[in-house]
Amino acid sequence: GVQTCALPIFGIVVVWLATIALCAVDISKLRQAGYKAPTIWWSFFSIFIPGYLYFRSKRLKSNYAPLIVWILINVALIVVPR
Repeated sequence: GVQTCALPIFGIVVVWLATIALCAVDISKLRQAGYKAPTIWWSFFSIFIPGYLYFRSKRLKSNYAPLIVWILINVALIVVPR
């Protein structure tokens, strides 16, 4: 019915909004630390999150662990049966 369909959509929207909020906080912290942060627009579409994480690591000259973890988590979500 309608209720069973609405719950996954609600969850997706909550995760999407949380991702944008966390990226906004991250961007603010990076700018306060004097780094050039990736633009917030990278965070609006889930398919661009890897791009945000890549450019973040590149600009900070740090390792790509956040990107690798993001990829592994998303692969696990697809591979692991529910």
